[in-house]
Amino acid sequence: MIRTMEFKDISEIQEIDKMCFKADDKRSTEGIEGYIRQNLSIVYEINDKVVGYNFIHQCGSFGWFGSFGVHPKFQGKGIGKALIVETIKILKEDQKVSTIGLNTMPESQYNVGFYMSLGFTPHKLSLNLVKHINSLKVLEGPSSYNLEQLDISKETNYLHLKNSLREMSNKIFNDLI
Repeated sequence: MIRTMEFKDISEIQEIDKMCFKADDKRSTEGIEGYIRQNLSIVYEINDKVVGYNFIHQCGSFGWFGSFGVHPKFQGKGIGKALIVETIKILKEDQKVSTIGLNTMPESQYNVGFYMSLGFTPHKLSLNLVKHINSLKVLEGPSSYNLEQLDISKETNYLHLKNSLREMSNKIFNDLI
């Protein structure tokens, strides 16, 4: 059964989230409470036990979701699909959004295929960058960057971008060691 997320669900959501994302620490209680107060996020429950969740967000006519997780013992049983279908219904019918988005790991063929099977299409490639603030080493780099928008729906553009990102990643990695 899918229902609105409640405060009593927090510890179960934290455990599922930790398993799904292989995190060392649990998601903060305060963060989950914030989603609950928005009254959009949902859980999937079997026999009074939460086995899946989806954090749902909205800003005007734009809706998005994530993080989203299903307990590993219950994966492959349609629970994730049911959560996403319900999320789309909530955002489209109840919240009247015109666009629904999500972020996923592009290197995960399963994730990309799963979302595409539900009608989502790649829009823009996202690159996550991190700066460890406890590191004393500062890398030399260009003082400016030339950025351009690229249509990655064309396979040649996508492959070129993928290769360029791989080269850039390898250079950064090699500079760090």
